[in-house]
Amino acid sequence: MQTPNKINEITKRDDIYSLKSSDNLKEAINKKIKKVFVGALRCIEMRFGDSFSGYEQVRREILRLGNDSSRELAEIIDKSFNVEMIPEIVTIKFVNPEKDFIKERSDEGSETV
Repeated sequence: MQTPNKINEITKRDDIYSLKSSDNLKEAINKKIKKVFVGALRCIEMRFGDSFSGYEQVRREILRLGNDSSRELAEIIDKSFNVEMIPEIVTIKFVNPEKDFIKERSDEGSETV
C-alpha cells in the first residue's frame, strides 16, 4: 500500500479568515520593507545630503526596488501560502472584592477588615 503524498493533499484556502490573515501578513511585511528603504534614504541624506548629483536617480531606484519587492512578496503569499493569523492572547484578571477581602464580624455586629 502506498502512503499518500501530503503535498497533494494541500489546497489553497480561500475562507474569509485565511484571506484576512493573508492581508494582515502582507500589510505587516509591506510596512517593514518600507521602513528599510525609507531608512536607507534617510542614511544617504544624512551622509551626503539630498542635493548631490544623482540623488534623485538613487532615490527613485531605491523606492522602485522596495515597492517591487513588496508587490512580489504579496504575489508569492497569494500564490503559494495558506496564512492563518494567531491572535494575541490577552489575559484579563477580574478581582472579586467579596473573595479578595476577608470580613470578620465581632460579637457586637460591627465588621472589621
